[in-house]
Parts: sequence; structure tokens; C-alpha cells
Amino acid sequence: MGAYHGTPMGTKIECLLLDHMHPVLESLRAACLPAADKLHVALVQQLQVAIARPVPDHPDCCMRTEAEQIGRAHPGLHDFLLSQRTEATFDTTKASRMHIHRLIDGLIPGKLSHVSEGSGHGRKLVVRKVAVEQERRQLARRRDRQG
Repeated sequence: MGAYHGTPMGTKIECLLLDHMHPVLESLRAACLPAADKLHVALVQQLQVAIARPVPDHPDCCMRTEAEQIGRAHPGLHDFLLSQRTEATFDTTKASRMHIHRLIDGLIPGKLSHVSEGSGHGRKLVVRKVAVEQERRQLARRRDRQG
């Protein structure tokens, strides 16, 4: 979490950008380096941009880059990655489930969870977008800071 910094109006704000940049700015100022003024201007501009951006209600669940990596090797997985859905169930053959497992593990490891459920001919592969929950928590924190 970010440290709390004072504002000109006396209120305190939490800001990860300030956590990283403020000590550098203070060091440059202490050394009387001209770069301090440039850094200050850039920091103010970045903060203004960050504050002006509205916080969306829901994360964007579309995984365009990953869908490109999968390509047409599996159209169903490709379409799921491009969708806003966070979970997909593939009711398919054992060979097709193994193909999906290999695509996920080989091309986009760590981005999706995938587990087989059921038994025998009723076995299905459930695929979930794992980063979505983390993004939801980040959005909630951003909304809390703005509200």
C-alpha cells in the first residue's frame, strides 16, 4: 500500500506513484539539480492524468493478446478469451480437453486456470480467467480512494 502524503488543502492521500517518485524528487532538490523542476512538473502531470481517469465499474475481461497467441488453434478458447466471460466449460472429448490444456500451459501459462470435472463421458474442462479477481480488487481500492 502507498504511504499517505499531505496535499495543499491539508488532506491526506494515498499514492503509490508518490511513494516512488517523491524521495527521488527530494534528493534532486537537496542536490540543487535542475532535473528536480522537470521531475516535479512530470509528477504533477502524471498525477493529474491518473486522477482524471474514471474508475470503471467492472474490469475488462477481454484477453486480446492471449487470444492472438491461441489464434485459431482452438476457436472456442479463442472466442472465450475475447469475451467478457470469466469462465467457460468445454464439454468435449478427452483429446480435445488435452489439446486445450496444452495450449494454455504452453502458450499462456499462469493466465488461466483449468480443471477437469466429472467422470467418464461426462467429463468437462472448466477454464477461468485468473487475473480478473485481482483486477476487481484493484478497481475497488481505486473507487474507495476516489470516493
